[in-house]
Amino acid sequence: MNVLYVCADRGIPLLGGKGASVHMRAVTSAMQALRHRVTLAVRRLDSGNMAPAVHRIEQLKNDIERAARQLADLIVEERIDVVIERYSLQSGAARRATRRHGLPLTLEVNAPLVEEATRYRRLADPDAEAWEHETLRDADRIHVVSSALLRYVRSVAPGVPAGWIPNGSHVAAFRSSEPATAPGLDGRLVVGFAGSMKPWHGVADLLDAFARTSAPPREPAPVLLLVGAGPEQEALRRRATASDLAGRVVFTGAQSHDAIPGLVRRFDVAVAPYRPMPNFYFYPLKIVEYLAAGVPVVYPDQGDLREMVGAAGLAHAPGALDQLAGRLTVLMNDHLLRRDLAKAAMRRGAELDWHRVAEWVLELASVPDGVLHSRSAANHVFDGWMPARRSLAEMTTLSISRSGLGDEAASGDGPRPGVCTGP
Repeated sequence: MNVLYVCADRGIPLLGGKGASVHMRAVTSAMQALRHRVTLAVRRLDSGNMAPAVHRIEQLKNDIERAARQLADLIVEERIDVVIERYSLQSGAARRATRRHGLPLTLEVNAPLVEEATRYRRLADPDAEAWEHETLRDADRIHVVSSALLRYVRSVAPGVPAGWIPNGSHVAAFRSSEPATAPGLDGRLVVGFAGSMKPWHGVADLLDAFARTSAPPREPAPVLLLVGAGPEQEALRRRATASDLAGRVVFTGAQSHDAIPGLVRRFDVAVAPYRPMPNFYFYPLKIVEYLAAGVPVVYPDQGDLREMVGAAGLAHAPGALDQLAGRLTVLMNDHLLRRDLAKAAMRRGAELDWHRVAEWVLELASVPDGVLHSRSAANHVFDGWMPARRSLAEMTTLSISRSGLGDEAASGDGPRPGVCTGP
């Protein structure tokens, strides 16, 4: 297929280091590796990482109408079959371009952006929520990365077929990389965090919890390795100089994503210390990558994280620093438990490769409208984390409820990754 992937978000540079940039490069590269021809149209390029190995990269105009004409021209020039847009507060051009050529638009939704921008970036537009709802309702199909987002999309756009497709990782890169070396790590057990140091990531809480841990006797003191940078970095560095942490914390600073596999492979225990959040909607790339590297994960029990990690880690109550410190202490002192959790992480991580994610995305995006909106195919259910052996076009004998919740409603289990529902 000829695929056009669009990201009009001026806050997501294609070659940047944030998770959204990694996601965009990874999923489009995976589509190209699956022998599809991918054209990538983005608002920002920047630098810092390798460009994805796709057929063509175009930089979008800032003006929405000019960008729409640009996309419409790309659809003709590249004989585009499928258009996928990463939803942003600058979305709109892709919808205009697809309408001009009679193509369906698949919207990739990674966050409730108006709520997020209002909470963290002081968005004060009284019309923003209504615009977001209309944008979601205007899509032809939607895929999301978490159950919380699936519930949100269903509530706002119940007439649009929607699928829950998890994030992935380059499993081979994490399996083949040698553990990195760095000053201060030799011979020491490493507790690690990789990501941007933003308030909701809870790295300050991780420092406080690590200070409360009890080290294994007669062994070198464990070290906390913090990989990445962000707005809290300087405050975190100051905290790490306090007497209860002095000499126990190593900062790497910002790293290219190519360096991440080796650094995460050096972790003995990985942490995702998210602060408590109502309606937790993340499906964190950092945790998927921890699993791909075969590292036990300590995480707060919120959102989809328990199902995501499975038997590969230990959960704690969100915001409970004593519990977090306790889980870290247990793993720091029990190498057999670390070994067992690491084996489970290897198994779990293998299920979440970007190539599989790309297959799921393209299956949803390429199903003919007539099939997707038929009652018999409206509740296509993937086989766990893997797509069903049957295509959507063959799902004509499924028995579903008019509500679109199907077996999920009957079982009371709630949505699962790979579920695609329609009106």
